[in-house]
Amino acid sequence: MKRLSFWLGIICLLYVGIGLVAVLLPVDVWTYILDLFIERDTNTFYKVVPTDGANYNIFIFSAVGVALIAYGKLKFTVNKDNV
Repeated sequence: MKRLSFWLGIICLLYVGIGLVAVLLPVDVWTYILDLFIERDTNTFYKVVPTDGANYNIFIFSAVGVALIAYGKLKFTVNKDNV
C-alpha cells in the first residue's frame, strides 16, 4: 500500500509539472499542432498571453502528491507495550 501511495504521489507531481509547463506556454498547444496541418494566412501572428488552465488544480495535486509521497516514505511502528 505504501509503494502504491508513493507512486501515485509521483504521478500527481508529474501532472503538476506538465500543468505548469502548459500554463507557461505562450501559444495554446492544440492551436500550434493544428496549424501544422492547416495552412493559415501567412501574415498571421500570435499574441503572447497566458493560457487558461490549471487554476487551483496545481496546488491541490501538489499537496496530494507531497502527502502521498510522505505517507509512502514514513515508517510507522506500533508500540506493543501500550496495548
